[in-house]
Order: sequence, then C-alpha cells, then structure tokens
Amino acid sequence: MQRQDLNAYFRIILGSIIYAFSVRMFVSPVLIYDDGFMGTSQFITRLLNQNGFNNDYSAYIYFFLNLPLLLLAIKYLSPKFVIKTILSVVVQSVALALIPTPTAMLISEKLANIIFAGIISGVGIGLILSERTSAGGTALIGMFLARKKICSVGTFAFIYNCCLYLLCAYFFNIETALYSIIYAAIFSFVTDMRHLPNRNVSVMIFTRNAKLKKYIIEDLHRGATYWKGYGAYGDQQIEVLITIISEAELHELKDKIKKIDEHAFVVVAEDAKVYGAYEKRLT
Repeated sequence: MQRQDLNAYFRIILGSIIYAFSVRMFVSPVLIYDDGFMGTSQFITRLLNQNGFNNDYSAYIYFFLNLPLLLLAIKYLSPKFVIKTILSVVVQSVALALIPTPTAMLISEKLANIIFAGIISGVGIGLILSERTSAGGTALIGMFLARKKICSVGTFAFIYNCCLYLLCAYFFNIETALYSIIYAAIFSFVTDMRHLPNRNVSVMIFTRNAKLKKYIIEDLHRGATYWKGYGAYGDQQIEVLITIISEAELHELKDKIKKIDEHAFVVVAEDAKVYGAYEKRLT
C-alpha cells in the first residue's frame, strides 16, 4: 500500500472520529438533529425513548441504515471509493457507540453550542470528502439518483432534510426544527469550504517538456489548452499550458510537475469560476 493511500485512510478515520465527537459532545446534548441519516437515527432513537426504550440506539441505527446502500455501492461505484466509504461509516458508527453523550451542554449558551457543533462537524466531514469519497447516508443515494439523471446530490439532500425537519417540528416542536436547520446550514457551509473536489483552480504552466501536456490529458483525464511562447530573458521557446482542475487534484499535479520538469514555472489561481463543458468530479 502506497504512503499516499495510508495518508488518505488516516484522514478519513480522523474526519469520521471528529464528526462523531461533534455529534456526541455538541449536537446530542442540545436535543437537535443532524441532517441525513444521522439525523434520522437521532429522530428514531428519540421516538423509541418516548416509548419506553431508554438507551441510545443512534449509532446502530445509523450503521444499519447505511448497510444496504454500501452493498448497492459495491455493485455500481469504484472499489476504492466503496472501501473508503465503508471505512468512514464503520469508524463513525464505532466512535458514536463508544463516545458517551454528556448529561449537560458543554457550552451553557445553546446557540453557541450549535455554532461550534456545525463548525466541528463540517471540518470532520470535509476531511472525509477531501479524499474523494463519501461519508455514507444521503450522499450515496444522491449519487445513485444523479447517475440516473433524476436529480443532483444537493437537490436530494435538500428534499430529504426538509422532510426530516418537518417531522421533527411535528413530533417534537418547531424550536427543535429551527435550531436543527441553523446547525445544518453552518455544517453545510463549513463542509463546502473543506471539500476540495468541490473547489476549482486554474493552473498555468510554463514548460519546455511536452510530457506534461500528455500527463494532464492521459493520466489526469483533464483537458488543456496550450500555445507556443518565448522566454523574454533567453528568447527560448516554451509551451504555455492552461488547465482547470479541482483543488483535490492540484497536489497530484504539482508532484508530477516536479518529476517531469523541475524548472517549470506554475501559476495557480484559486476559486476559479467555470461554466460550460467542465466535468465536476466529486468522487
């Protein structure tokens, strides 16, 4: 196993533990609900508690809700993606089962508690997603629906969470639903900030080695535009390449540039706005 893969698995495990820690330490004591399958697990657990079942079953419910989706993912998605997703779901479930829920809020102010919960959860899930995998749950369903061109991942998650929070408002109270929405909004914002495959960068490369152009097209499977130029100092001909990639692919590209042409000059423009025929790769 390559060192790069080990680093990826470490970040997935770390992100899963951070997320589980946030749910147990900040979300559960406030009696609000996460989004997606985690929120569903909390919702079912609270209904069970109101009917005489006094234990916290959310970790087990979360795992079993994901199980059929993971089995389906094995059939339709890439092996590496599925392995990483299974690792994330298992670590999340185990951590949720092992980390106890405090009897009182860690921060006395409820809204401050919710803000911290959204930030920490978003950082954890962002670490997982930055390795071009998923944390399970509604993201997997959204991917299947997107493959069938029924709706996007984000659209499905929005509809699912609207239904979940409406149920929270109906069975519990509106305040619970509203606080849960505030948490989910902060959580989603931080997740997007940390989700490198969701962020695009423009890369301009000045090189004398034609292999870089071949690498971008054949290995990264990205398009590129190039033209011939001349260095003003030595009046020598160079190739000027420009390509748009995700921030998750940038590290790999920079490593390859160093190997192919250590004298190449590279300009990176972050947060590139892209329109038209560009393939956004979230996996």
